Amino acid sequence: MKLSIFFFNWIVSLYLITTPSYPFKLYPTSYATAFKPRFASSIYEVGIGSLDPLYIDFIQINHGGLKLDMHNIQIIGLKNTIIKSFNIDKNSRLLRLTLLIDYTLKSQYNAAGCIFSLPVFGNGDFSKTNTNVEMDMVMPFEIIKDGYGRDIIDLKGYQYSFIVKRAGSILLTNLYNGNKLTSDSLHALINQNWKLWSAEYEKFIYDKLNDKIFNAFDILMHKIKVAIVLLNNLTLILKPGYGLPHAPSQLVCGVRDTACLIVEIHDMFTALVGGNEQLNTKKLDTMFLDFLHINQNDYKVDFRNIYVSGLKDLVTEDVSIDLDSKIFRILFNTNLTFRSQYVVNGTLLSLPIEGKGNFLMKLNNSLIDLIMPFEIIKDAHGNDIMVLKSFNYTYDVRDSAQFYFENLYYGNKTASNTLHKVVQQNWKWLTIEFGKSALDLINMKIFNSILIYCLKAKFIILWDTLMDGIPKLGIERLDKMFLGNMSTSNLGLNYNVTNVELEGLRNVTVESFRFNMRLKLIEVLFRTTLINRSDYEVNGAVFSNLVYGSGKTSTVRKNIRFNALIFFDITKIDGKDILDLKAYFYGFDVRDRVVYEYSGLYNGDKKKSDNMHAFLNENWILITQNFAKNMLDTAADKVYNAVKTYLRHHPLEEIFIM
Repeated sequence: MKLSIFFFNWIVSLYLITTPSYPFKLYPTSYATAFKPRFASSIYEVGIGSLDPLYIDFIQINHGGLKLDMHNIQIIGLKNTIIKSFNIDKNSRLLRLTLLIDYTLKSQYNAAGCIFSLPVFGNGDFSKTNTNVEMDMVMPFEIIKDGYGRDIIDLKGYQYSFIVKRAGSILLTNLYNGNKLTSDSLHALINQNWKLWSAEYEKFIYDKLNDKIFNAFDILMHKIKVAIVLLNNLTLILKPGYGLPHAPSQLVCGVRDTACLIVEIHDMFTALVGGNEQLNTKKLDTMFLDFLHINQNDYKVDFRNIYVSGLKDLVTEDVSIDLDSKIFRILFNTNLTFRSQYVVNGTLLSLPIEGKGNFLMKLNNSLIDLIMPFEIIKDAHGNDIMVLKSFNYTYDVRDSAQFYFENLYYGNKTASNTLHKVVQQNWKWLTIEFGKSALDLINMKIFNSILIYCLKAKFIILWDTLMDGIPKLGIERLDKMFLGNMSTSNLGLNYNVTNVELEGLRNVTVESFRFNMRLKLIEVLFRTTLINRSDYEVNGAVFSNLVYGSGKTSTVRKNIRFNALIFFDITKIDGKDILDLKAYFYGFDVRDRVVYEYSGLYNGDKKKSDNMHAFLNENWILITQNFAKNMLDTAADKVYNAVKTYLRHHPLEEIFIM
């Protein structure tokens, strides 16, 4: 388990157990220290490399007369870090973390100058062992809204202090070019004065170390909007989970931690109840159902335009995950109200019934036991993941039920009152006999909402996975994407660019994600800021303005919004269903502005260059409409082909991981 995963567990734990009406105060350190971090190799899915061992290219100490260059640095032992204290203060917007760290640093070195007024020189291997280093990190933050309208923590930077509480050891091989006597004397001096060494020189090491830790933490914090979705949809509750793997005993909720699971499930339902236009999930409260037909025991009724309310007030009574039987179970209760139009005829409770009008039904204290079988499979990264296969349920209306048919018997009040009285006396039997027809539709809506809700999270994880490329699949990196050379001859302008690089896709914000299995269509709406850099050569005219020159160029398209329609089919490869992309179309719109910059324009004539830059940047909409599409088409093809290749190597069941 990585240090950043450990941090993430704490932030999410705090987030999940603290309601928005209460300020974040001191988070219990005793709870924090119960989760001793166990570092693993990496979290490639969210762009975090290894933290144990931790690799650093170069550290230079140039202080107090000493110049010590260290190369190819490896820091080992961070997995044994102990959390001494952890707290978040929402009022002061400060996150504070105190760590106790033991580590060994190994590198190659080149030394010159003096240490403690003694001359020093040499090059060779450097090793240093430190024990019981107390690191205090303070991170200012802001609380912002994620795409689901929930508060998340946005880190703004960090400061740190440290104390080395116990003597370590330092060894530099080939010091003084092999003069052992002089080398031994200096080593003895350094190790005897380890506190002075630490005070003078350790900061240069910890600057780099804490940069790495903070950057990993910062990346992960920006994924919390994805990870919260995953947590709320139980991806991380089982075994080492997809994307952010960790063992059950180190989870925010263990599989047998019922109290914790209940909080998470309730939080999930709260997020789903209002619906999400971006995800194409409909409101669960008030839920709309088009039509329900019941033809049972000579009772025939059609309900249309059905509105179901009450799910927003549900109470989660129990949650369990049985790894042996592979059953995931949620038990909840609520008061359900149904309103609709009806047409009825036949027999009910041995009495003839007919009528047409408005219908009202209330089921008070309805207990629903949602049962979802699952399988545990391996994803492409070797992690055990839970895949929900289907659902079943049982129900019980525990308190009472009320039924009202307006215009029953087409206005015959006496007959209507008689039937209503019999119906109310037999409410329990009626809910058992006919309630399942309505609850089938309700629970299917709930289940489908959960699936769609997960899908955006899957898309974002897929996107992050593709950013650095997947060489074994032949997928090139998509952030800082290399587009090669391009030529444009349009409207009297000859424009050639070489070594084109496009940056900014890693930071997309997904505004909408719609997945339509019936039409076999995916619609994605996202925005980002794109920067392309290249060498250029230009000659001709831009809207009657003569232009020529060559050099370096960069273009910044701020808040560019893309809408992509992707058509797919379901095919089988090696007996497994694959999402096979067939074609795509896209459009784009730059919402803010575009900034163009060209060096060497007009062969260095500054006045002409400034005038042309002013023209381009004032008329960026016109320039974008006429000249941007060639480059964006090339980039879109690369993204589409990368996603297509990835999906052909991952079965559909992985795409719908819960």
